[in-house]
Amino acid sequence: MISACAPGKIILFGEHAVVYNRPALAVPVNGLKACVHIEPSPGDLDGTIWINAPALGLRKSINAMAVDNPLAQSCRLTLELLQKRTFPSFEITIKSSIPTASGMGSGAAVTIAIIRAVARYFDSMIADKDVNNIAFEVEKIYHGTPSGIDNTVITYNRPVFFIRDITMEPFSIKQPFNLLIADTGVHSPTAEAVTRVRESWEQDRDKFEKLFDCIGDITTSARAALANGNMDELGLLMEKNQKLLEALGVSAPENNRLIKTALDAGALGAKISGAGLGGNVIVLTQKPHNPQLKIALMEAGAAACYLTEVSP
Repeated sequence: MISACAPGKIILFGEHAVVYNRPALAVPVNGLKACVHIEPSPGDLDGTIWINAPALGLRKSINAMAVDNPLAQSCRLTLELLQKRTFPSFEITIKSSIPTASGMGSGAAVTIAIIRAVARYFDSMIADKDVNNIAFEVEKIYHGTPSGIDNTVITYNRPVFFIRDITMEPFSIKQPFNLLIADTGVHSPTAEAVTRVRESWEQDRDKFEKLFDCIGDITTSARAALANGNMDELGLLMEKNQKLLEALGVSAPENNRLIKTALDAGALGAKISGAGLGGNVIVLTQKPHNPQLKIALMEAGAAACYLTEVSP
């Protein structure tokens, strides 16, 4: 059996302002992964490829799947790059611990795990640049006009500094740090949150442009704090970013409650991650294992908590 895994991702700074061409930072979430296993499927006709996704109740030949099915297309594009046209049949099994529709890059992670597992199955290597390109093409199926941030963070498994239509820069951090991701249990309506901010921006552009500028400045400062290994500064910047997100009107009571709980329990910083109005809260912890913090968040209403380390 051949296997490959890929991490999730989370937005660290710059939500909403990134839509207005300010920078954002995203980091990989190695505590959650999508994994793909491939093994021969004897008895089937040569060239038959099965996609098996137990969580989706799916087991189907890619020949019977639509051209725009992202799972099938991930495999097809990889085989095309490898120039593999004839081969014995095999089965791809997908398992993932990354929550779907959570802003954590579950689709991109599955795609990248498929690409790398297929390449390994044929005893080949695909350069990260090509993995990223294939994943971006598949992201178009999921999102129509993707930013490219999910596939880039997950392909390179590094933090990324991003400005829409301008730059997408993986960068290094000085030291590892730990994030606790707390799910509010409230589905984050991305379209509704983005629309709410846009409508407010249209009503008072001067005010909201200043808010976006401040978020952009904080994001740039956060990149410097990560490069210098200054976790105390990073925590303070998270709190400042959160206040600005509250001013944008996207921090729901459930977000605010978990953030206050985390800070009261000694977290270095906490803020929403993603669109807001529910969804996830990210918490910067002082140590990798802090059971009391997780207990406090669960007692405050978190539906789930995921710990991850972001490494240099």
